[in-house]
Amino acid sequence: MKIKVEKVMDNKERNTVVLAALLHDVGKFRQRTGEQIANDYDESCCPVYNNRLTHLHAGHTAKCLRETDAPGEIIDIAARHHLGDTLLDEKEGYLTAIVKKADWLSSGLDRDSIKAYDRDTEDNKDRLSKDQQNYKAARLETIFEQILGGSGKNLVCDLAPLTPENCNPVSKESARKLYSDLYNDFKVIAKKIFRDLDIKNFNQDYLTVQSLLEKYTWCIPSSAYKVLPNVSLFDHSRTTATFADALYAYHKHSNSLRYKAIVEGDSKQSKFILIQGDFSGIQDFIFNLKDHSHAAKILRARSFFVSVATDIAAYKLCDKTGLTPAAIVMNAGGKFTILAPNLPSTRKAVEDVESEVNHDFRQRTYGQTRMNIAYVEVCEEDFYTHIDGDEKFSKKMRQLSSQVEKRKLQYHIDSPVFTDYIDGFTQGNTESAGLCKSCNANPVHDGIFCSQCADYDQIGKEIINADYVSIGKTVRGHKILSDYYISFKADKNADYLFALRDDLDVIDKNYPIKRYAGNMPELTSEDMNDNRFANMTEQQFDNNEFNPGFPKTFAHIAYQALNKDTEKGKPFLGIIKADVDNLGYIFSKGFTEINKENLPINKASFSKYASLSRMLDYFFTVVLIDHVKKKDLNVYTVFAGGDDLFLIGSWNQMMDLAGWINYNFAKFVGDNPNIHLSMGVVLAKPSLPVPKMAEISEEQLQLSKNKGKNAFSMFGQTASWNEYDDLMKFQKTIEDIEGKYKTQIKEGLPTQYFYKILHFAEMADGHDPRDSMWQALFHYITAKNYKNEKESNLGLQRDLLDLSKEIKKWGTRLKIPMSKMIYEERE
Repeated sequence: MKIKVEKVMDNKERNTVVLAALLHDVGKFRQRTGEQIANDYDESCCPVYNNRLTHLHAGHTAKCLRETDAPGEIIDIAARHHLGDTLLDEKEGYLTAIVKKADWLSSGLDRDSIKAYDRDTEDNKDRLSKDQQNYKAARLETIFEQILGGSGKNLVCDLAPLTPENCNPVSKESARKLYSDLYNDFKVIAKKIFRDLDIKNFNQDYLTVQSLLEKYTWCIPSSAYKVLPNVSLFDHSRTTATFADALYAYHKHSNSLRYKAIVEGDSKQSKFILIQGDFSGIQDFIFNLKDHSHAAKILRARSFFVSVATDIAAYKLCDKTGLTPAAIVMNAGGKFTILAPNLPSTRKAVEDVESEVNHDFRQRTYGQTRMNIAYVEVCEEDFYTHIDGDEKFSKKMRQLSSQVEKRKLQYHIDSPVFTDYIDGFTQGNTESAGLCKSCNANPVHDGIFCSQCADYDQIGKEIINADYVSIGKTVRGHKILSDYYISFKADKNADYLFALRDDLDVIDKNYPIKRYAGNMPELTSEDMNDNRFANMTEQQFDNNEFNPGFPKTFAHIAYQALNKDTEKGKPFLGIIKADVDNLGYIFSKGFTEINKENLPINKASFSKYASLSRMLDYFFTVVLIDHVKKKDLNVYTVFAGGDDLFLIGSWNQMMDLAGWINYNFAKFVGDNPNIHLSMGVVLAKPSLPVPKMAEISEEQLQLSKNKGKNAFSMFGQTASWNEYDDLMKFQKTIEDIEGKYKTQIKEGLPTQYFYKILHFAEMADGHDPRDSMWQALFHYITAKNYKNEKESNLGLQRDLLDLSKEIKKWGTRLKIPMSKMIYEERE
């Protein structure tokens, strides 16, 4: 019997096949609950081999989508992708053929491998051993366990929705056992989403379904038979949709929308191009601030601009190439990667979008920022991973990165003089004379700010409590690029409407998630009576900005570093700058394994790249920010996402946060010793110019990089993260001594004594022959100040002299915990 698939036209046809590709394996979720399929329709979706049904998950896909009220044409194409052309009319079956081919490419399989897989599948129970049949017990190996040998702990993802509480890997024994609860929750929300699908805005629908799948299928292995269960169902599904989008566009343009042309076409033909966009000049753009009165808001707004401008550039490219957002494989940290059909119109679109975006950038930043977009041609075989030692995909990604770097070196501005910039100083009323108070670079527009900084200041105010961001050409709000605007209201007529909160109820409302690491401390009613603010100077305190709900200034968060009861301490800011070490190498070589012949095999794949990028971004944009918000920390996230972060906050909280970030990042990556952070932490007065904050924090970060990485630098000293806990225990040792002998030293050990210890620590690391006297000098100073004439002083002197062991062990690195002690409680 021939199965006819409904043929839809134009974009609806494209949209149908892309959404079907995204949902093609959702039956694997249902199948693992233990539920059955029991009707002719569901069974008709499963191929037959030796008179037995195979690929039962396809029948479960049909059942799952019918249970959740998905559109009929989506069900037909998604569920029947394993059927051959003997059951599908060649003309009417090409959409199913696209899903089939996209599925193969996402899996990194060629046709020979697929034929074997089609006959020998994880859900054909009659052919599998008991161990192989136990696919329901298989748990997804975390993506980080696959990097450079992993931790050796065999950690897996827990069976739970993706949240900050559930995202850390666990042992297989402690992982939740049943899929049923997870699947039932998924069904409830999926049904509401499918009932509310808006055929007028497919992009919104697609992104909402994608957010739902990520939430519930991030922890489910896409396959567990004859392969390690190391690619999530979500990442396999979304990259299948990516391939389907590009395949449909390619074959439609080449008039080859036929089953055999799609499934059996030349695998060496360069059907695709990989496109990468890179927002250059991010840090100079964000940190170019001279005035502190509005710095916090403008920093947040500029950081958000980088994120949303990168989004829009990717969306514009998809629009011009006839693709959907499914084509965007990675998008984080000011970079995006898109898979597109290799067509002349695609290459023209790349040139046009790059030109359009950079035209807008020149008007906004006068050449200080640029969007560099480059591409490389790829064929189907570049995605295969079955060939031992073959690194085709990794080589293509390295080639793509190289092309982007070349574009950066080819930067050209048509005119070296911006007449509108010059005219800004000479035209208009007298209030428009001079430089902007904030950036000190552009002509004043309203007596205080230039037009750009005035807009950033307003965005900074609106984003504080924003739950949504609307993006589109009809949105009424702030202009970002050419005809694209944003608003922080839920505009249902927008091209894109995102929730800025990563929780389930927004998905329920058909709002996809945009992860944005936004945290801006606000003044509260309690802050109105905070005596620590009385220490602020008149210049630091602005009555017009001192109201509940207003963002705290840098001065506010610096003075809240003082002890609330005693007001002792230092009113300083703490700045953290950190990034993941060796990330380029990890992406390029991290998935290499050693085979039975002791030869290296690079197992990198499209899905694994996407998964690694997505999960790293999740830590910085969600896990970190969730902690900051729950602890109500005085921390501004200037940027956090991709693989790096820059934070400003109360200095004492930031020193503690530094340790929290490293500890929890290590847990997040499953304690893989080859994935780690380097960090620089500095203290600064709130009046220090923001560019200087960025400069000195970068210097501290480079200290960590230069001394072996996997390290942190504070107060000009560097230590490895493995030493962090022991080093910071020195403060506890001092506090224990002060508590034990509080009758002898009622006010605690004097600050002068701590400075002496720091001096001896420097001598302990010194190379001058006189430095060897430090132990004798330390004993002399301690004995002199704490004589043991009284029996009660004997123990105090002994415990203090024991500190010489710590001085010898740590040397100048003791400056890290001791400076913290000095600044916290001493004048």
